[in-house]
Amino acid sequence: MYEKIKQSFSKRSLFWLITIVLIDIAIFYFSSQQGTASERQSRFVLDVFQIAESLTTQKIIRKLAHFSIYAGMGICWLNFLCSLSLSKKQCFVIAILMCFLFAASDEWHQTFVPGRSGELLDVGLDTLGAMIGTSLMMFLCHLKAMIHQRKDNH
Repeated sequence: MYEKIKQSFSKRSLFWLITIVLIDIAIFYFSSQQGTASERQSRFVLDVFQIAESLTTQKIIRKLAHFSIYAGMGICWLNFLCSLSLSKKQCFVIAILMCFLFAASDEWHQTFVPGRSGELLDVGLDTLGAMIGTSLMMFLCHLKAMIHQRKDNH
């Protein structure tokens, strides 16, 4: 199996791998910021979108950020793994697992940052984002394949 993966590694694989690493670096950077800096960033987002500031809206913005970035990460992992000629099921499971492991390690990392804490709920939300992102991507790929199949049959 290793030989098959090694032979199928391409520029496309490299693109997705670099994208994953960049997302990981961005998450690590934001998670390394102390609680006050993180709160300022949340307020900035609220200001940009002209949303009334409250603890609830700030929390929603933070949770949406968690969900969204991990949905994107899941899509990137899925694309990377599929570029290695793995089965769709393997790609789906490994992509979610990789996102879960990174989310868990990131929350653990935050326990060492002043003013931050690691939240089990965030690991769950991150993993859910990865599951929905990868599921959506799998659905879109399936839909694309069905459309191409219909065109070929006509």
